[in-house]
Amino acid sequence: MRVATHPGGFHADDVFAIAALGLAAGPLEIARKRDEAPGLRQRGESASDHHRTRS
Repeated sequence: MRVATHPGGFHADDVFAIAALGLAAGPLEIARKRDEAPGLRQRGESASDHHRTRS
């Protein structure tokens, strides 16, 4: 299974999510991507990454 996460600083929730997925689904191919995933947004947010600050 391929999994993508953001580049840059460490976020414990990202590590936890990927580790849990790896335990449940088996070996993962992990990519650190800068690209936005179209259509994936937090409810009421204008950006898909909940770690961003509003501007």
